[in-house]
Amino acid sequence: RPEAPAPRPAAAPEPAALAGAPPRPRPLAPDGLRGAGRAVRAWRDDAPPPVDHLAQLCTRSGPRLAVEGAPRRLGPDATLALFRAAQESLTNAAKHAPGAHVEVRLAFGAAGAGLSVANGAATEAPGALAAAGGGYGLDGVGERVRLLGGTVEAGPSGDGWRVEVQVPA
Repeated sequence: RPEAPAPRPAAAPEPAALAGAPPRPRPLAPDGLRGAGRAVRAWRDDAPPPVDHLAQLCTRSGPRLAVEGAPRRLGPDATLALFRAAQESLTNAAKHAPGAHVEVRLAFGAAGAGLSVANGAATEAPGALAAAGGGYGLDGVGERVRLLGGTVEAGPSGDGWRVEVQVPA
């Protein structure tokens, strides 16, 4: 019996057929490199003080950042721990207490720095954010902070919730 001829390779698509195709990876590489550069700078010892990062986060989220003591640079791990703690606390406030008044305080002392994020009771109905997440955010914050020798306390406070984080200098 005669064998069937082998299939021929498909012809390359015409340029008009590529008009709706996704972008090629090559143009995305510079964006990825810029992002990697930002990440490396964040881990260097000359990273900005945590107050700069937290002020930007608060500007995007809404509450005002109160700073106590003389702001100074902390190690990159401590700065990142404070930032992630604030990020998680602000997300939780928006998620579980939408519309609530939120206060963010960063205090510098001789032994290190402390972050306090407190929210009042919700003033709006829960939105779609309330169902999001897996419930491990504060656990992750606690692990990160304890690895540095710091502490995390979180729990009810008045009609809301408070997260207190302390990191060594």
